[in-house]
Amino acid sequence: MLLKHCKYPRNVALLAGDLNSVWNSSSPGGCHAGLFSWASADNWTNPLCSLSLQLSNPLFTHWVARHLQEGVEHSGVSWIDHILVHFHDQPEVVRGGTESHNDWITVSDHRPLWLDLHLPSEGTLPIPLVGSPPLPPPRRLPRENKAVVDRYRKSVTAKVRKLPLTLSPSDRLAQIAKISVDACPRPGDKPLSFYNSTKLRDGWSPLYIAHLTALSSIAEMRQHLTGASKRRLWRTPGEIQVGISDVTMRWQEQLQQLTWPTPEDEEAAATIGGGPVHWKHLARTDYGNLVPLLRNLEKDIKKKMHGRKRSEWRHNINAQSAAREDARKKGKTAAVIRSIFGTHTDRYDMNLLRLPDGSTLIDPVLIHEAHTKHWEMWHQGMGRKTFFDDHRIDWSHPHLSRASFLDYHGHSHIPPPILNRIWTAITQPLDQLPHLTALLLEATSSPVTVDELRAAIKRTPATSVPGPSGLSYAMMKEWSTRCSHQLTMH
Repeated sequence: MLLKHCKYPRNVALLAGDLNSVWNSSSPGGCHAGLFSWASADNWTNPLCSLSLQLSNPLFTHWVARHLQEGVEHSGVSWIDHILVHFHDQPEVVRGGTESHNDWITVSDHRPLWLDLHLPSEGTLPIPLVGSPPLPPPRRLPRENKAVVDRYRKSVTAKVRKLPLTLSPSDRLAQIAKISVDACPRPGDKPLSFYNSTKLRDGWSPLYIAHLTALSSIAEMRQHLTGASKRRLWRTPGEIQVGISDVTMRWQEQLQQLTWPTPEDEEAAATIGGGPVHWKHLARTDYGNLVPLLRNLEKDIKKKMHGRKRSEWRHNINAQSAAREDARKKGKTAAVIRSIFGTHTDRYDMNLLRLPDGSTLIDPVLIHEAHTKHWEMWHQGMGRKTFFDDHRIDWSHPHLSRASFLDYHGHSHIPPPILNRIWTAITQPLDQLPHLTALLLEATSSPVTVDELRAAIKRTPATSVPGPSGLSYAMMKEWSTRCSHQLTMH
């Protein structure tokens, strides 16, 4: 009935449930091979998989309980429940996800999936996205590339020199920040380099090995079908089916032994030459045209393995080696070990925030407001009053407020010795330096020198995340003296 429904172009079909199979064949869980090859052949898509990769939010629908010391820990282990959408009528996915709240523990070891769809031909309206669109990734200055840094420094210096002298300090700072950010390469831009100019060589790209595996498997099937290269000839449909099953099994085992830098690479490797799952489930009615089909596939794979393409794959693997070597020099042993064994741990994604009630925020504005509200409450004592809310210290005679500070009702849980030390820490600077207020006023009123500014920038970490302007400390560290002088002008 479902296949009959899918034949009509204007019908929208959903296939949902516990399919007991993962989407990619190399993912853990399930009793069957990956759904990707079968689904793509029959025009089914998995929109939640694409949405999960886009938001860097892994989904788990099968959860298990593990005994941990005196308690039990519930954790997601696999994704074997799916919502598949048929290509017909071009349905658009607005949003979706899975539920992971602790209340589901008492219901089932599976977690439900949900999906919001927009059907263009049926008159439904898409759910409007709350807040502003996602911000583009911040620009980064590759300080390891001396040529790029030199061009950046010259460009920023030349443009800062043209700024009018009538600008206020705040406007001048905003203009210098904009110039610095715009002078950095855009995300995705890579400096031109000769393909073998790198000094790091540590093996082939996983994609190149996947192409070699696909080529050898397809060539082996073609040789058995034609009797070439002294291969045993497959004569009957039964021999062909058993032989293809053996070849594809070895094909899958070789792919599973590889470590993939991204899920996209793993998914692409599983479809090279049709993929082992496609050939394993090939219908017997298609056996008659196998030889010319396999020959054409061999030619296509060889074209994709051209020297220029191999250099791009090798460049990617060399970039990973360079990152691993840089982590080793910085003493980040754990990062090196994870890179070698392929157990990469993604950093916390600032475009997603999970709240204590189990809900998730993906809008940048709402995430910012939630963080701001949390820390405001934390700094204010989570709503509790402090001594300084009810009293005001006369700093010319602070000793007059000592008794009130020690007897304040909010300090009853603090031991007296510690409370006395806190009072001493608050008032001791004035006792030892009676002119501290005048000294602070003088120090903060004097203009900042270029040397002080450059020393402050030098002490900052180059890997710090930039603020809303996009200006990072890595960019500021490469400013010329003339550029720094512009910031100290009054």
